[in-house]
Amino acid sequence: MAINYQVTQGRNLVQPNGAAVFQARVVMMESISTRELCKKISDRCTVTAADVMGVIRSLVGIVEEHVVNSRIVRLGELGSFRISVSSDMVPQSTRWSASALRRPKMIFTPGPLLKQALKRADMASVGMSDKVKRYVADRDAAIEMSASADAPAPQTNHLNAATEAHAPSDAPDPGRD
Repeated sequence: MAINYQVTQGRNLVQPNGAAVFQARVVMMESISTRELCKKISDRCTVTAADVMGVIRSLVGIVEEHVVNSRIVRLGELGSFRISVSSDMVPQSTRWSASALRRPKMIFTPGPLLKQALKRADMASVGMSDKVKRYVADRDAAIEMSASADAPAPQTNHLNAATEAHAPSDAPDPGRD
């Protein structure tokens, strides 16, 4: 099993009129339902899937009750839940009001075992997004047209490095534990 990713083209937020930028994004392959999760848990212990479902429903209610009261809910090796809130920036404190608040967000911080699992996880490329494929095709067509007209080829603005970087390598990654 591996974390699947795909190279995608994004907006350059630092230089909006600058060269295109490329980045990896996780590709979710499927999900597991609560019912399936409960069945898998019950297969590993002595409680029934219905009991597990009851515990999960109660857990959700208890987490909700505590985080909306500004408490952190710690669930051992699983991790913790907390609320985060931000607001618009106001030039003077006398002008600040509660209307500047944005919607609260739930933050999950993985526990030690989940963090270790992420460190050990393999990465697998599932290719390039359709947008990147079109960009490469357009770039290659422009290079081909300019070459056929004996004109100098346009610069490729670092796309080669981005598309080659997503290809899996047989060489071990020296940064891995």
